[in-house]
Amino acid sequence: MEGVSRSLIENALSQHSEMMMRIAFNYVKNKQDAEDIVQDVLLILIKKSPTFTDDAHLKRWLIRVTINESKSRLKAIKKGRESISDFTGEAYTDGAYPSGVMDEVMKLPETDRAAVYLFYMEGYSAKEIAKILGKSENSVFMRLTRARKKLNLLSKVKRKS
Repeated sequence: MEGVSRSLIENALSQHSEMMMRIAFNYVKNKQDAEDIVQDVLLILIKKSPTFTDDAHLKRWLIRVTINESKSRLKAIKKGRESISDFTGEAYTDGAYPSGVMDEVMKLPETDRAAVYLFYMEGYSAKEIAKILGKSENSVFMRLTRARKKLNLLSKVKRKS
């Protein structure tokens, strides 16, 4: 491990690996692909050896790189270089959220899903999400509003069925 300390890698694994798994799964909807993405992110951390001012800075970096790697994996899937298996949104929540919640979130478009996940499940503010996603704060608010409306509509349709 060239410039990265062992303690930094251990911290990333112990404190942030579950979060990275959930983010990756949120994009690729497949546990095995999500695990591969987390490994790739850790390899990037070792290879690039970035410097962090504090744990929050490390966490934001891990989120951004996990999102980027997840999007790259999706592009590969769309080009037919990799396959994606059937999934349920509950497959990687380990009971952390009420039953059915992740299934509904997974039905959202990718752009809205990331904002919802970071806001509701990771507890980031809209301002922090804007920095992580490289979007404006207003864009994040719009995505959250749009997602809430879609989730509300989905729950109404589900109740009628």
